Amino acid sequence: MRFGVLGRVQVWTAEGEPVPVPETKVRALLADLLAHQGQVVGTDRLIEDLWEDDLPANPTGALQLKISRLRHALDQEPGGGRLVASQPPGYVLDVGPNATDAGRFAELSLRAQDATDPRTRVTLLNEALALWRGPAFADFADSGFARTAAHRLEEQRLAALEVQAEARLETGEHALLTGDLVDLVEQHPLRGRLRAVHIRALYRAGRQADALASYEDLRNRLAEDLGLDPDPELIALHQAILEQDPALLAGTATNVSCEHPVGRLPAEVTSFVGRGGEIARVKRQLSNARIVTLTGTGGVGKTRLALRVAAEVRNDFPAGAWLVELAAVENPELLVHKVSEALDIQDRSSRPPVEVLVDFLRGKHLLLLLDNCEHLINECARLTESLVRCLPDLVVLATSRQALRIEGEQVLAVPALTVGEEGDGEIGQSEAVQLFAERASATSPGYAVSDASRPMLERICRRLDGIPLAIELAAARIKVLSAEQLLERLDDRFRLLSNGMRMAPSRQQTLRSMIDWSYGLCTELERLLWARASMFVDGMDLKAAESVCSGDGIEPAEVIDLVTGLVDKSILIREERTEEARYRLLETLREYGRDRLLESGTHTRFRSRHRDWYRSLVRRGERQWLGPGQAELFARLRGEQGNIRAALDHCVTEPGGAQVGLAMAADLCCYWIAAGALREGRRWLELALALDDAPTVARARAMSVNARLASLQNDFAAVEPMLHEGQSLARRLGEGQSLAMFTHVSGLRALSRQDLPGAVVLFGRARQRYLDMDDPIHAALSQMYLATAHAHLDHHEEASSLFSDAVSTCEAHDEVWLRSYALCMSGISAWRTGDMAGARELVREAIRLKRPFRDRLGLAMCVDVLAWIAAHEGEGGRAAMLLGAAGELWQSLGGSLSGYLTGYHRQCEEITRAHLGDTRFEAAKRCGVELRMDPLIELALGKAVE
Repeated sequence: MRFGVLGRVQVWTAEGEPVPVPETKVRALLADLLAHQGQVVGTDRLIEDLWEDDLPANPTGALQLKISRLRHALDQEPGGGRLVASQPPGYVLDVGPNATDAGRFAELSLRAQDATDPRTRVTLLNEALALWRGPAFADFADSGFARTAAHRLEEQRLAALEVQAEARLETGEHALLTGDLVDLVEQHPLRGRLRAVHIRALYRAGRQADALASYEDLRNRLAEDLGLDPDPELIALHQAILEQDPALLAGTATNVSCEHPVGRLPAEVTSFVGRGGEIARVKRQLSNARIVTLTGTGGVGKTRLALRVAAEVRNDFPAGAWLVELAAVENPELLVHKVSEALDIQDRSSRPPVEVLVDFLRGKHLLLLLDNCEHLINECARLTESLVRCLPDLVVLATSRQALRIEGEQVLAVPALTVGEEGDGEIGQSEAVQLFAERASATSPGYAVSDASRPMLERICRRLDGIPLAIELAAARIKVLSAEQLLERLDDRFRLLSNGMRMAPSRQQTLRSMIDWSYGLCTELERLLWARASMFVDGMDLKAAESVCSGDGIEPAEVIDLVTGLVDKSILIREERTEEARYRLLETLREYGRDRLLESGTHTRFRSRHRDWYRSLVRRGERQWLGPGQAELFARLRGEQGNIRAALDHCVTEPGGAQVGLAMAADLCCYWIAAGALREGRRWLELALALDDAPTVARARAMSVNARLASLQNDFAAVEPMLHEGQSLARRLGEGQSLAMFTHVSGLRALSRQDLPGAVVLFGRARQRYLDMDDPIHAALSQMYLATAHAHLDHHEEASSLFSDAVSTCEAHDEVWLRSYALCMSGISAWRTGDMAGARELVREAIRLKRPFRDRLGLAMCVDVLAWIAAHEGEGGRAAMLLGAAGELWQSLGGSLSGYLTGYHRQCEEITRAHLGDTRFEAAKRCGVELRMDPLIELALGKAVE
């Protein structure tokens, strides 16, 4: 039998089953004996503790009655009652130290103190502290007999936390500790040992100012409250921080596995040359400021420097380092969407997007790298300032051609690479020449710098002002030009452009000279293709280039040769994002090409051709979505997201484009849902609807899709007016598809209101309308919800038949995405009937089907259901982990489980918390929160997770 005092007083059998101890006085008697474990408590003392001044008529007899009832309760396990032994002058609970959680805690704490390896100490103390379910003797905190014992145990807990923190500091968890110790320091501001480890953690995490502020807070509190100075050890620590003593960083380790890095930074695909001084300066700035902006001319290497620094410091940020590439974002209103997208937030709520972003980032110590802010400078400044004010653990590293100019920002102007003077040093000393040599050898294997070529290369790099992009473009020409020829062409080009652009800023003269020089190396047709390719925001494949960029001087058959020429000249970059090769202009070169297109007067025409290409792609995608090849189609649309956004933007900014925009945004309905982009889909639909109110089929369809997206956000207040206007328009036009969609949405509204009979009627009507239009897949969609309504009416046989038929229909058409939802909702129905094994297999199969889509909405629902199953099967730890993971997914989506299912979620949490106790529940839940996508899927599928 085991006893617990680290929280509410509890008793368990040896197998872990709870033993109920009825009646407050009987539980108080047990608590008194546990508070004096191993000691005989006198009869008089027990009577006084239990009744104080309100003594019964026969105190001794009353005590003997309570003793008898306690023994009876403990007899649930054979021999348990004999543990309450009578020994003059009173009674004793005759159990060994390890029979109580307090004894086990003491044993683990002692073993931790004796351990030499800090990781072993951390492990032992984690186990020890996990025994705490709340304050010691929580249900008798006001009783005098428990107060001393509770105080002693609390002091032991705090001491263990201090030892644990010191051990974690030794293992390199300083970044985590800076946040983990905040509440503890606030609760116990005068504990010198605790404060010392927090100050060290802050310093090691690069937060010197915060470390000094913490010391000052302690010093002031000691002086004001106690009239004392800090301990000598703390004074010495303060002085060491002021002097930046290297010993403070001795032994600093990393706590993030290199195999599974947190965050998202691209891997370096080419060597990183030089920049040692700049890297150190940026890292120092990041340790002292929460906003650091790298400025400089285009091509100077701001992004590469920022990425290298982020990679080197990412382990100091428990939530990782995340790159947000802003170059492709042309519409300022999409800035928050882009940041959320980079952080894997699929917002399906109707809340303001900034609120969702702030809620997701709250409490996360994270480095956000905002790259290429210059074209969104005002919006980036406002967003960065807002985020930093709301999120004390967020650090922002930005790259821009100009500073953000916000409070707290530190700016570092990124210089060009060093270029040696003529006649100095040895070969390879110059960073610029080293970069030239490495890039030249990549395009011309075997190329090497020699004593003869070095002076010429130094002159070339000097003429290019050491700008890395210019040097790399020049190096790519070494396969066709000698160094002498390069220098000769460069000299002519610089003189020409300097004379023509004398009044432009010097940085623009240099960059423009470099790009014009590259432009001059191209043929006339290559220049045309370069300008027209600037329409593509996220790159292009060959078919897109042939369709959009041909005509007016370029034959479709010529495009492949022109693309090859631009790839050879390092104007276009080849990428292998999908099975088909893609080609992308560096952003600076894309801007240059767009300027050329504007100068030619053909910008609007080719922008319209770009829009029409993606309108066609989206239309084909809508027709092919509910069938075979779904995962590949989804990947294609996601890869083209930037171009699709640009096409939609053209629809809503150019006169006469709104009808195309309505059709295009409506055709993306399934994509918006699968990508978790409900808010963005609604934004485009609402923009186009506001621009053109002509009573067309496109408007009716757009309104029906908008209503569906809003219903999936549980935003039924917005759905109401859409239903009223949209259904009227669809009936007037005889637009059957829209009418079916509106009926389906009305069913969702009824389901959310728990109007189950109404939902049955509406989903049945929607299903029949789809069948009448020979649209079996959308009919299966409505049938899936029809089955759900029947299941909640306890029409289980009918629900099972409808679910099975919907899944069979999807299988017959090789449809995967909708089938995964049908399987999940069928699993919920099976769970409600008590078929746990069947429910589990259905939901796991749904997860397997969702995997290629990374469907976060669907995965969140599946994980939630698996938590319910685990809770009802008594797997408390697994249920808590799954609840934590599901909660994190819902948070990233900006919403919560559908309204008619929230009761099951709450019930699961209550059952699991009661089974595990608060401490174990929260610990297991936290493990689930920290799971990344792939380990979460493995856990959900029943596989072991490290």
